[in-house]
Amino acid sequence: MGTPKEIEAAAKKMQAATAVYHKSQQELDKANKDLSKYNDIIKGGNVSAMGPATIELSKVAAKIGTLHKKVGDAKKKMDDAIKALRKVMPK
Repeated sequence: MGTPKEIEAAAKKMQAATAVYHKSQQELDKANKDLSKYNDIIKGGNVSAMGPATIELSKVAAKIGTLHKKVGDAKKKMDDAIKALRKVMPK
C-alpha cells in the first residue's frame, strides 16, 4: 500500500494515459470513417471522383497504419499506469 501522495500521483498518471488512449482511438475511428467514405466514392462509379478519392484513400490508409501503432502504444501505457495504480492502492 502506498502513501496518499503515491496513490494520487499514480491516479493522475493513469488518467493522463487513459486520455491519450481515448484521443488516439478517436483519431483512428475518424480515419476509418474517412476510409469508408473514399471507398464508397470509388465503388459509386463516378469516374471524375475516382482519381481524387483514390489519392485520398491511399493517404488515409497510410495514416491508419500509423494510428494503429499509436493506439497500441497508448493502450500499453494506460495498462501499465493501471497496474502501477493497483500496486499502491490499499487492498
